[in-house]
Amino acid sequence: MHCDLTAPDGSHWRFGDPTADSTITGAAGAFCRVGAQRLAPADSGLRTSGPHAGTALRLLRNYAA
Repeated sequence: MHCDLTAPDGSHWRFGDPTADSTITGAAGAFCRVGAQRLAPADSGLRTSGPHAGTALRLLRNYAA
C-alpha cells in the first residue's frame, strides 16, 4: 500500500512502498476526514488504484492520542 497525499501547503506526504500495487492519492485533508469518519470515501475525491486501495480507504481510521 502506498499513499501520496497533497498537504495544504502543496507539499506531498508519501507513506508506504512507492512500488506497491495499491495506491491512494489526493488531498491529505480529505484522507484525514475519511479516517475520522467525517467524509465518505466516495465523496472524498481521493483516487484509488490496485487491488487493495479501495478496501484500505473504507477501513481507514485515525485516533486522537
